[in-house]
Amino acid sequence: MKFIPQVMTMAIFVMVSCSSDNEDSQNDIYLKIPDQSFETMLVDQGIDSDGLVNQRMLKTDAEEITVLDVSFSGKGTIMDLTGIEGFVNLKKLSVAQHELEQIDLSSNTQLDTLYLMGNYLTSIDVGNNPNLISLDLKVNSLSSITGLSKANQLKDLRLSFNLFEEISIHNPSLENLLMSHNELTSLDIEGAVNLKNILLRLNKVKELDLSSNVALENVFVDNNKLETINFGTNVNYKYLNLHNNLLSELDVSEYKELIKITINNNPDLGCVKIDVGQEIPTIEKSENQEFSSICE
Repeated sequence: MKFIPQVMTMAIFVMVSCSSDNEDSQNDIYLKIPDQSFETMLVDQGIDSDGLVNQRMLKTDAEEITVLDVSFSGKGTIMDLTGIEGFVNLKKLSVAQHELEQIDLSSNTQLDTLYLMGNYLTSIDVGNNPNLISLDLKVNSLSSITGLSKANQLKDLRLSFNLFEEISIHNPSLENLLMSHNELTSLDIEGAVNLKNILLRLNKVKELDLSSNVALENVFVDNNKLETINFGTNVNYKYLNLHNNLLSELDVSEYKELIKITINNNPDLGCVKIDVGQEIPTIEKSENQEFSSICE
């Protein structure tokens, strides 16, 4: 009867082998969706076709999706977006107002629109998302972005209400940059040559060089610590908000398209130079400030 242990050993081996093969087969067919709230939203939207919240969904279901919006809707908070890697044809993704601390979008190479506002993200890598056109990451805990330079089609970048102290942005396609309510002291946007609108209010910027941003029209840099600002040769400015800074001189005599300028609460700015006969429809200034063609 010595053959019995050998038979039992072989039987166990066969069972383990079959179990392993079955698991591999399952992994080929299914995506793991460990976050219950995430999967519930996928089920509710008819994306997870088995209709069950069972921590998995068919890969083929995910591959059919090009637009996915699982922003907060009162049906639970998403903390883990594992499974998103299976949505390889995704172009638009919105996961707003949840509790994501990290996200891996390296497999979502077709993304052109990404909304992740109102999460707990401390870092993000978009190096594998070169098709991004619109990126909204406001209201997170970000202090840096990896791979941003790869987004050669990026037009709209929203980073307000984060923790950035410095940033370099050299995306030539960028048109809108919103970075209010950060901790910015240094900003390099030399390569953003098609930038039209910039919002930097409530930061700590002391110097700002806009000389390379020849398409700029609207500049909102109020509530900073600006001592100098270089507007360059661009004459297309329409709205300038420089309220509550530390400027001591300002020349807007070349900006004939100006619609509104706000300069109040710059204690050392007594005179703003304008051209003879230049009219600016709306001016907000302190009582001690004047606009003149001659500023001493």
